[in-house]
Amino acid sequence: MIGPLVTHDPSPFQLIVRTGAAQTRVLTETTRVVLEVAMPLLAGPDCEVIASGADFSQHGRLHLLHRPGMIAGVGLADPGLPPREAARSLYAALLEQLDGHDLHRVWNYLPGINREVNGTENYRAFNTGRYEAFTGHFGPDFQARLPAASAVGTVGGSLAVAFLAGTGPTRHFENPEQVPSVEYPSDYGLVPPAFARGTVVEGAAGLSWFLSGTASIKGHATLGSEIEEQARLTFDNVQIMFRRMGLPEKVAASWKIFLRHTRDLPAARTAFATAFPTFAGDAMFVLADICRSGLLLEVEATCHAPLAAALRP
Repeated sequence: MIGPLVTHDPSPFQLIVRTGAAQTRVLTETTRVVLEVAMPLLAGPDCEVIASGADFSQHGRLHLLHRPGMIAGVGLADPGLPPREAARSLYAALLEQLDGHDLHRVWNYLPGINREVNGTENYRAFNTGRYEAFTGHFGPDFQARLPAASAVGTVGGSLAVAFLAGTGPTRHFENPEQVPSVEYPSDYGLVPPAFARGTVVEGAAGLSWFLSGTASIKGHATLGSEIEEQARLTFDNVQIMFRRMGLPEKVAASWKIFLRHTRDLPAARTAFATAFPTFAGDAMFVLADICRSGLLLEVEATCHAPLAAALRP
């Protein structure tokens, strides 16, 4: 099944996302740019290397990492912007930097994701701003360009994003047991969320599989009121997506599991071990609010394999 993430990329520069920080901020070092996110770490590693590359550049509030065929970046919205304006401006800046690259994966970290301001939940306001940025850049037929993505809550600060984009062949996937996010009814906001359930990318070094934030949703409804039932349904959706995306066995993986309540850590660990008993690495367990107030956990994964291994039957 899935093995631990191992990187053999000798590139000297790294783009990193670290959880467990007291505040959300971007730290720049000689060979690293680190997005520190204000979400308490419950167990496992505290950081993930998003990308390695040849050099960094900065464009406004975005820090970009480059190598041939790839752009990755992290950024913070201007302080004090409401979620809609923050998402619209930050995504507009991100999309302007793509320069012929396709988005592969976006991670969104939104302060107070379930908080209501003037009658609108912050996550729904964020969705509107993101939607406006996509339509403004790509036009009304942007759906085919939507990457794998996730959005979880932080304890304060500004909206933060991390992203990967590239020029390699890219395929986006949906879960047949879930309504595509862009087809959600108006019950979920002024505009629907805008992301694919998963993305597969072929690069020079091999294949990468990006599983979006995945939760206990069938159709478009949240199912299960207890952590055990939600975890079972969540990992069922994960396994459906792995099959849909053609993920082979024994592929290196990096897992993040977000929990709304600290008390649910033992149950989540048990459910993860039951669903993926041969996983040999340490999953990252993080305390965070999730995009729907009724959801108790969300799971995401990033998997890599050299091309020959990925295509092996």
